[in-house]
Amino acid sequence: MNTTETEDFTDAEETLRRITAQILLDAASEAETAKIDLEAKKAQIWTKYRVLPLKGSEDFRPTTRIMWNACRKWLTRFAFCAFNPELDDAEEMKAKWLWLAGSSGQGKTHCALQAVLQAERAAPRRINCRVYPDPDSPYDFRQASCHVVKWFDLRRAATTNREEYARLLHTACTADILLLDDIGCESASAIMADWGATDLEAIFDARFRNRGMWTVVTSQKTMEQIGQLSKRLLSRIDTMTTTKTRIEY
Repeated sequence: MNTTETEDFTDAEETLRRITAQILLDAASEAETAKIDLEAKKAQIWTKYRVLPLKGSEDFRPTTRIMWNACRKWLTRFAFCAFNPELDDAEEMKAKWLWLAGSSGQGKTHCALQAVLQAERAAPRRINCRVYPDPDSPYDFRQASCHVVKWFDLRRAATTNREEYARLLHTACTADILLLDDIGCESASAIMADWGATDLEAIFDARFRNRGMWTVVTSQKTMEQIGQLSKRLLSRIDTMTTTKTRIEY
């Protein structure tokens, strides 16, 4: 290679390095801009839900307001990333469940129901079935499904109406947005093995494995009591919630 060819080769290398460096710089700048945009969007959503009132809260105990604050944090996350394949994926499952536990009269169901209704309003009109599978849908897009399943109804149907029981269990496992209300409500002194650990494990596992489907649970059993019943259930709750979306009184 003569001197001219060597110089041309060196110039080409330098040009390639400059172009590569510029591409990397532009990509980093775009990524930073996108990150700033996402943070701004999240802040805007939190501003909306931070002041969202709880209707009828004056009729409940002070702990109800703490529960509602957890609901608002869950709603903020839901409105920010729910059903967005770029954000709502396996790595972002944390805090997709809301756990409200306590004795009767704390306002658990009241808070949870309002949170789920707000989530239904905030959900996109259509979601991609290829990202969020629905074996019953022949279409690529469908409306997000939102359901309330009362644990007492599920357990009663298990012994009185097997068809209704199968329907409720399927709904609890597959609803895009679910409120599972009042688990462990049979009685304060009920033998824990009697209140459907197998069903609860089936529901939690199905929702955990399908991208951590959005779930609100109210319970008269604490996480400690759940752990006595099933370590698997305790692990699922702990994985899918944070201290901000896991409230017990």
